[in-house]
Amino acid sequence: MHNLAHTLVSQLDGEMMKKEVGISVERDFKPFPVLWHASASLREIREEGGAGSYWVGLGALVTLAFAIEAFCQTEGPEVLGSDWLEGKVIERKPVYEKFKLIGKAVGADVNYGALPWSDVRRVLRARDSLAHPRPAKRQGATRLTIAPDEDPTEAVAHLVMEPWEPLLELKSAQKIADHVDRAIKQIWSRMGRKPWALHMQGTTSFVMSSTRNE
Repeated sequence: MHNLAHTLVSQLDGEMMKKEVGISVERDFKPFPVLWHASASLREIREEGGAGSYWVGLGALVTLAFAIEAFCQTEGPEVLGSDWLEGKVIERKPVYEKFKLIGKAVGADVNYGALPWSDVRRVLRARDSLAHPRPAKRQGATRLTIAPDEDPTEAVAHLVMEPWEPLLELKSAQKIADHVDRAIKQIWSRMGRKPWALHMQGTTSFVMSSTRNE
Protein backbone atom coordinates (compact mmCIF):
# COMPACT_ATOMS: atom_id res chain seq x y z
CA MET A 1 0.00 0.00 0.00
CA HIS A 2 2.87 2.34 0.86
CA ASN A 3 4.46 1.72 -2.56
CA LEU A 4 1.15 2.38 -4.29
CA ALA A 5 0.72 5.68 -2.44
CA HIS A 6 4.27 6.72 -3.30
CA THR A 7 3.67 5.92 -6.97
CA LEU A 8 0.46 7.94 -7.02
CA VAL A 9 2.18 10.93 -5.40
CA SER A 10 5.06 10.72 -7.90
CA GLN A 11 2.63 10.64 -10.81
CA LEU A 12 0.73 13.62 -9.40
CA ASP A 13 3.95 15.58 -8.95
CA GLY A 14 4.91 14.76 -12.53
CA GLU A 15 1.57 15.98 -13.84
CA MET A 16 1.88 19.21 -11.87
CA MET A 17 5.37 19.83 -13.30
CA LYS A 18 4.27 19.51 -16.94
CA LYS A 19 4.56 22.58 -19.14
CA GLU A 20 2.77 23.76 -22.21
CA VAL A 21 5.37 24.58 -24.82
CA GLY A 22 5.07 26.50 -28.05
CA ILE A 23 7.71 25.35 -30.51
CA SER A 24 8.39 26.03 -34.17
CA VAL A 25 10.91 24.33 -36.43
CA GLU A 26 12.49 25.42 -39.69
CA ARG A 27 14.72 23.31 -41.92
CA ASP A 28 16.92 24.52 -44.74
CA PHE A 29 17.25 21.26 -46.68
CA LYS A 30 20.00 21.15 -49.30
CA PRO A 31 19.72 17.93 -51.34
CA PHE A 32 23.07 18.16 -53.15
CA PRO A 33 25.40 17.79 -50.13
CA VAL A 34 23.21 15.08 -48.61
CA LEU A 35 23.27 12.98 -51.78
CA TRP A 36 26.94 13.75 -52.41
CA HIS A 37 27.96 12.46 -48.97
CA ALA A 38 25.71 9.42 -49.40
CA SER A 39 27.43 8.54 -52.67
CA ALA A 40 30.89 9.02 -51.15
CA SER A 41 30.00 6.75 -48.22
CA LEU A 42 28.77 4.03 -50.54
CA ARG A 43 31.98 4.24 -52.58
CA GLU A 44 34.00 3.70 -49.41
CA ILE A 45 31.98 0.57 -48.62
CA ARG A 46 32.47 -0.61 -52.20
CA GLU A 47 36.24 -0.24 -51.85
CA GLU A 48 36.25 -2.35 -48.70
CA GLY A 49 34.99 -5.31 -50.74
CA GLY A 50 32.92 -8.17 -49.38
CA ALA A 51 29.67 -9.78 -50.42
CA GLY A 52 27.46 -7.48 -52.45
CA SER A 53 30.03 -4.68 -52.62
CA TYR A 54 29.77 -4.51 -56.42
CA TRP A 55 26.10 -3.62 -56.12
CA VAL A 56 26.86 -1.09 -53.42
CA GLY A 57 28.91 0.57 -56.16
CA LEU A 58 25.77 0.73 -58.27
CA GLY A 59 24.02 2.54 -55.42
CA ALA A 60 26.94 4.97 -55.23
CA LEU A 61 26.66 5.70 -58.96
CA VAL A 62 22.90 6.28 -58.88
CA THR A 63 23.20 8.53 -55.84
CA LEU A 64 25.94 10.50 -57.59
CA ALA A 65 23.58 11.06 -60.53
CA PHE A 66 20.87 12.19 -58.11
CA ALA A 67 23.35 14.65 -56.56
CA ILE A 68 24.10 16.13 -59.99
CA GLU A 69 20.41 16.68 -60.62
CA ALA A 70 19.95 18.08 -57.10
CA PHE A 71 22.54 20.76 -57.81
CA CYS A 72 20.64 21.82 -60.93
CA GLN A 73 17.31 21.89 -59.14
CA THR A 74 18.72 23.96 -56.28
CA GLU A 75 20.91 26.47 -58.09
CA GLY A 76 19.10 26.65 -61.44
CA PRO A 77 16.17 28.78 -60.25
CA GLU A 78 18.55 31.19 -58.51
CA VAL A 79 20.77 31.62 -61.56
CA LEU A 80 18.08 31.69 -64.25
CA GLY A 81 15.27 33.37 -62.36
CA SER A 82 11.82 33.38 -63.95
CA ASP A 83 13.04 31.51 -67.04
CA TRP A 84 13.31 28.38 -64.89
CA LEU A 85 9.54 27.91 -64.61
CA GLU A 86 8.20 30.52 -67.00
CA GLY A 87 9.05 31.59 -70.51
CA LYS A 88 11.69 29.07 -71.56
CA VAL A 89 10.45 26.52 -68.97
CA ILE A 90 13.99 25.28 -68.32
CA GLU A 91 12.87 23.17 -65.38
CA ARG A 92 11.42 20.60 -67.80
CA LYS A 93 14.60 20.17 -69.83
CA PRO A 94 17.03 17.24 -69.36
CA VAL A 95 19.68 17.76 -66.69
CA TYR A 96 22.56 18.00 -69.16
CA GLU A 97 20.77 20.82 -70.99
CA LYS A 98 20.09 22.63 -67.73
CA PHE A 99 23.80 22.59 -66.95
CA LYS A 100 24.58 24.14 -70.33
CA LEU A 101 22.13 26.97 -69.67
CA ILE A 102 23.27 27.53 -66.09
CA GLY A 103 26.89 27.50 -67.21
CA LYS A 104 26.21 30.03 -69.96
CA ALA A 105 24.44 32.33 -67.52
CA VAL A 106 27.39 32.40 -65.09
CA GLY A 107 30.14 32.30 -67.70
CA ALA A 108 31.29 28.70 -67.22
CA ASP A 109 32.16 26.54 -70.22
CA VAL A 110 30.08 23.37 -69.98
CA ASN A 111 31.73 21.25 -72.66
CA TYR A 112 30.58 17.62 -72.68
CA GLY A 113 33.26 16.76 -75.20
CA ALA A 114 36.10 17.12 -72.68
CA LEU A 115 36.86 16.43 -69.04
CA PRO A 116 35.55 17.08 -66.48
CA TRP A 117 32.16 17.56 -68.13
CA SER A 118 32.39 14.43 -70.28
CA ASP A 119 32.24 12.35 -67.08
CA VAL A 120 29.20 14.30 -65.89
CA ARG A 121 27.53 13.30 -69.14
CA ARG A 122 28.58 9.66 -68.67
CA VAL A 123 26.97 9.58 -65.23
CA LEU A 124 23.76 11.12 -66.56
CA ARG A 125 23.64 8.59 -69.43
CA ALA A 126 24.15 5.77 -66.94
CA ARG A 127 21.35 7.14 -64.80
CA ASP A 128 18.98 7.29 -67.81
CA SER A 129 19.88 3.72 -68.76
CA LEU A 130 19.07 2.50 -65.25
CA ALA A 131 15.93 4.60 -64.84
CA HIS A 132 14.49 3.32 -68.12
CA PRO A 133 15.91 -0.21 -68.46
CA ARG A 134 15.34 -2.06 -71.72
CA PRO A 135 16.58 -5.42 -72.95
CA ALA A 136 19.37 -5.13 -75.47
CA LYS A 137 21.56 -7.33 -77.63
CA ARG A 138 25.08 -6.01 -78.14
CA GLN A 139 27.86 -7.35 -80.30
CA GLY A 140 31.55 -6.60 -80.55
CA ALA A 141 34.70 -8.06 -82.05
CA THR A 142 38.41 -7.30 -81.91
CA ARG A 143 41.83 -8.89 -82.41
CA LEU A 144 44.08 -9.49 -79.43
CA THR A 145 47.60 -10.59 -78.68
CA ILE A 146 47.48 -12.50 -75.41
CA ALA A 147 49.74 -14.59 -73.23
CA PRO A 148 49.11 -18.38 -73.02
CA ASP A 149 47.65 -18.06 -69.53
CA GLU A 150 45.56 -14.95 -70.22
CA ASP A 151 41.76 -15.05 -70.45
CA PRO A 152 40.69 -13.22 -73.65
CA THR A 153 37.07 -12.87 -72.51
CA GLU A 154 38.04 -10.30 -69.87
CA ALA A 155 39.64 -8.11 -72.53
CA VAL A 156 36.49 -7.88 -74.66
CA ALA A 157 33.78 -7.69 -71.98
CA HIS A 158 33.69 -3.89 -72.24
CA LEU A 159 32.49 -4.13 -75.86
CA VAL A 160 29.03 -5.26 -74.77
CA MET A 161 28.64 -3.46 -71.45
CA GLU A 162 25.68 -1.28 -70.54
CA PRO A 163 26.50 2.45 -70.13
CA TRP A 164 26.61 2.15 -66.34
CA GLU A 165 28.78 -0.95 -65.99
CA PRO A 166 32.23 0.57 -66.73
CA LEU A 167 31.51 3.27 -64.15
CA LEU A 168 31.38 0.67 -61.36
CA GLU A 169 34.99 -0.40 -61.75
CA LEU A 170 37.03 0.49 -58.66
CA LYS A 171 39.69 2.30 -60.67
CA SER A 172 37.03 4.48 -62.30
CA ALA A 173 34.44 5.30 -59.63
CA GLN A 174 36.40 7.76 -57.49
CA LYS A 175 38.07 9.39 -60.49
CA ILE A 176 34.67 10.03 -62.06
CA ALA A 177 33.33 11.48 -58.81
CA ASP A 178 36.36 13.80 -58.65
CA HIS A 179 35.65 14.99 -62.19
CA VAL A 180 32.00 15.64 -61.33
CA ASP A 181 33.09 17.62 -58.30
CA ARG A 182 35.50 19.69 -60.40
CA ALA A 183 32.82 20.39 -63.03
CA ILE A 184 30.22 21.53 -60.52
CA LYS A 185 32.77 23.72 -58.74
CA GLN A 186 33.39 25.54 -62.02
CA ILE A 187 29.79 26.75 -61.93
CA TRP A 188 29.79 27.20 -58.16
CA SER A 189 32.84 29.49 -58.23
CA ARG A 190 31.39 31.51 -61.12
CA MET A 191 28.37 32.10 -58.90
CA GLY A 192 30.72 33.76 -56.42
CA ARG A 193 30.51 30.94 -53.88
CA LYS A 194 33.33 29.56 -51.75
CA PRO A 195 34.51 26.01 -52.63
CA TRP A 196 34.22 24.76 -49.04
CA ALA A 197 30.53 25.77 -48.89
CA LEU A 198 29.49 23.46 -51.73
CA HIS A 199 29.30 20.32 -49.59
CA MET A 200 27.89 21.92 -46.44
CA GLN A 201 24.57 20.46 -45.43
CA GLY A 202 21.60 22.61 -44.51
CA THR A 203 20.53 23.57 -41.02
CA THR A 204 17.55 22.92 -38.76
CA SER A 205 16.53 25.51 -36.18
CA PHE A 206 14.04 25.29 -33.31
CA VAL A 207 12.39 28.18 -31.47
CA MET A 208 10.78 27.69 -28.05
CA SER A 209 8.17 30.19 -26.92
CA SER A 210 5.37 30.94 -24.43
CA THR A 211 5.92 28.27 -21.82
CA ARG A 212 3.82 28.05 -18.66
CA ASN A 213 2.98 25.56 -15.95
CA GLU A 214 -0.34 23.76 -16.27
